[in-house]
Amino acid sequence: MTGTASHRPRILIVRLSALGDVVLTTPVACELRRHFPEAHLAWAVESSFAPVLEHHPALDELIVLPRGWAKSWRSFLKVWREIRARRFDLVIDVQSLSRSGLVGWFTRAKTRIAFAPPQGREIAPWLATHRCAPTQTHVVDRFLELLTLVGINRPEVTFGLKETLDEASWAEGTLERMGLGQPYAVINPGAGWPSKLWSPDRFAQVAEYLNRVHHLPVLVVWGNQAEREWAEIIADLGGNRTYLAPPTTIRQMMSLLRRASLMIASDTGPLHIAAAWGTPCVGLYGPTNGEETGPYGTRHIVVQAARYRGKHRRRAPRAIMEAITVDMVCQACAQLLSEAKAAA
Repeated sequence: MTGTASHRPRILIVRLSALGDVVLTTPVACELRRHFPEAHLAWAVESSFAPVLEHHPALDELIVLPRGWAKSWRSFLKVWREIRARRFDLVIDVQSLSRSGLVGWFTRAKTRIAFAPPQGREIAPWLATHRCAPTQTHVVDRFLELLTLVGINRPEVTFGLKETLDEASWAEGTLERMGLGQPYAVINPGAGWPSKLWSPDRFAQVAEYLNRVHHLPVLVVWGNQAEREWAEIIADLGGNRTYLAPPTTIRQMMSLLRRASLMIASDTGPLHIAAAWGTPCVGLYGPTNGEETGPYGTRHIVVQAARYRGKHRRRAPRAIMEAITVDMVCQACAQLLSEAKAAA
């Protein structure tokens, strides 16, 4: 696909949700920009997850869809009109579910690429004109396989997240006011599914270990009220140098994660944001497979003590996460900190 003086190719990436999946899709945008520098590159995403894509250098346009747009006929028709009016030539449906497939179908683009079953689900494969059967293990590599259908066969993996000067100033000022210089670790106790949660008292033991053995302060970040309550428990029990983060936006949290020396969390959006920045991560995995959705790259460790073989991962028993012991996580932290020290 090449552009001409009279026609600049118009490409749409569709990845509507969720936060971690949006982050793990950004290499697709980077590769499309690298191979088609003249193209108009847009991304359709739902409003809750749009902030992570703000200021992304690969994108010309961010199409933000309201939450629940597919459940209201008024919103549905509005999205249909807006998407159709943009006249895209190529759609890459990375999500490959019914909602994302519909967004791609709205465009009437000549080429609409999605995953074949079983990666592509519901009606999405049948709304596409071309389907890709992935062979790679990690989802980042699978997502990039979609691009083989437009001639991109040896992709590079870059995430391209960007921080503004104001965001950098906010993060540095916040850390200074809290008495937190670098290095510091971050713990995020939240997760999108209850089955991914690890108990706050275990996170607190890890924080106390990092304080005591590695003299490393710990910042505990949180999103909603439930996560704040868990974060307060960790800050109370985690030692004198374990701090509760202030309320943050997604963009502010991203800046705090960028400056951290270590991140500990389950399979969540913040974990993947930290990994995308290059912050070493310890990922705690239970109902999801760390080989498929672990933090991408070589500077991270996945701790997974048990595998869930059932179909309903959101309802996996708590025992799957509870099989991860505090010692396992502390050992992973020690290994990453030792490697970072040796590299420095």
